[in-house]
Formats: sequence, C-alpha cells, structure tokens
Amino acid sequence: MRFRFCGDLDCPDWVLAEISTLAKISSVKLKLICAQVLRDLLGGSMEYEKILKLTLDAKLESGDVKATIAVLGFILSSAAKHGVDSESLSSELQQLGLPKEHASGLCRSYEEKQSSLQDSLRAASLRLSRLGSVCWRVDYTLSSSELQEVHEPLVHLTFTVRDGQHGSTAAVPMAVSADKFRVLLAGETPGQELVVAAGREVAVGLRGHRGARAAPPPPAPCLRRAEAGAGADEHTELSRAAAGGSRCARGQLQ
Repeated sequence: MRFRFCGDLDCPDWVLAEISTLAKISSVKLKLICAQVLRDLLGGSMEYEKILKLTLDAKLESGDVKATIAVLGFILSSAAKHGVDSESLSSELQQLGLPKEHASGLCRSYEEKQSSLQDSLRAASLRLSRLGSVCWRVDYTLSSSELQEVHEPLVHLTFTVRDGQHGSTAAVPMAVSADKFRVLLAGETPGQELVVAAGREVAVGLRGHRGARAAPPPPAPCLRRAEAGAGADEHTELSRAAAGGSRCARGQLQ
C-alpha cells in the first residue's frame, strides 16, 4: 500500500515496526514529544531528558526512546517534504495502526509547524546553483540561399546561473526550435518563475509570427558571395528579431 507522506511509496518496515511503540505512549505525552522533535527539526535544541521523563510510564528502554524520536522525525519531515495536509496524514497513520487519539495529537502539532518546517527543510536542502536571470531572443528566418520560403523561428535562451559554493556567475546559452521550446514550456514545475515568465513572452512572439504566415512578405533575394580563390557560394540567411528584439527576465528564485 502506498502512502503520501512516504512519497507515494510503501511505508518503510522500520516505521511500521515502531508504530506499536508509539501506541504505548499516551496521546498527550506523544504530542509533547512531537513538540520536542519539531524543535530539533527547526534548528533548536531538543531536551532529551524531558523526553525520557515523558516515556517513563510506558517503560520504554533507551533504544525504544531513540527509535520513537527517529520515527517521529521521519513522519513529520517526510510529510512536510511531500506537502501532506494534517487530515491526510492522520488518516494514513491510522491505517498503519496508530490509534486515532495519537494520530490526532501528532497531526495537530504538525499542522501548527508545517509552514515553518517546510521553510526550514527548503533552506537546508542541497542546492549547487541558483538561476539568476533568463534572457531570450527569437530569430525568424524568412528565406535562404537554398529555400525561397523558410518562415522558421529559432528561440535563443541564455541562463545566468549563480554558483552556490563560490558565488560566481556563468552564462549558459542554448538555441531550440519552436516545437522544442513549447515542450520545454509545457514541462514547467513550481519554482521556475523566471523561465516561465520569459517563456510566455517568447510564446506571444511565436504566435505573432504564426499569424503572419497567412500573408508572407515577398521572398528576399538570395545573397551570394564568391570566396576568394574558391568560387563557392556562401549560405546566407536573412533573419529578424521577434517582438521588438530580445528581452531579459531577471529575479531571484525562492
């Protein structure tokens, strides 16, 4: 069976084994232990001695106490990482065998700190680089020495990437066809604000060129130039920038 707080995967066996340990602790004390675990996940200090006192009635051994802390940390951090709401988390924990009172108390603590926990996990996640800005330009080919009518747009993108370790920046250029760019834009995910903002502007320019095909301008004459000593024809393309030239979307991804 798959669970959302496990990333739509099966629940790990060690978590299943410790559910019975959590059930031995009263629901009120389990909520207090959750508060200590959440404090540790948010960067604070966990009072281990206080947790030992809370588990005295359950007569847990030292290894069981550490396992309780570990399984609570896994449940809370994994649920926050996968964006699971408190009601869904409570339902899934009950499916694993945790009593309703225990699941409700745990999820109330989780709901109070969910946003803070997600921000803390996001800040502590591994990030090798950040996207600083996205610049774009559309070249629209009218004709060439081989074809009288081409009418093919080409999207040029330049990503300014900031190194997370050294703080240096580097420009990463790329060029894609209109069809490939639409695939790139359709595959957008949350957090790609800069790419999406630039992509929508490019898409507007591409739609404008598509409408212009109904009444194409007369084909431009082929430009040829003989190379000195070779006599070969040089392939020359006529292009123009779409939507008044190039634009650059700048900002900082959160």
